[in-house]
Amino acid sequence: MNLLHLLSADIYRDGGSYGARFSDSDNQTYTLWLQRSAMPDNAGLHHRSLFLYAGDTRPSDCKPIGIGTPEELSIVATIESILAADQRQGRDHTSHQDFERLRQMLSYIKVREPW
Repeated sequence: MNLLHLLSADIYRDGGSYGARFSDSDNQTYTLWLQRSAMPDNAGLHHRSLFLYAGDTRPSDCKPIGIGTPEELSIVATIESILAADQRQGRDHTSHQDFERLRQMLSYIKVREPW
């Protein structure tokens, strides 16, 4: 899987979970989901579990991505690359608001609390 293009990004009405949809080099769709936790930690952080899966529906056996793992670091680098490319080349059909939500999501991924 090689995420290339942001398709959309949303903040959910569950209190602040983030979801972003991407396409890869084979035009497959993937969803990155950052789940909001019910209670903040001591620093006031609310985001905990991060998931990446094919399609729009998270499989029941989908495992969260660990903090500081190679998979998480790869996702962070990919998002940073997508955001940088947007700044250099402008936007196609993805809105400015989608990119701003992805920036917010990335900031929370970087400081999320352990689960």
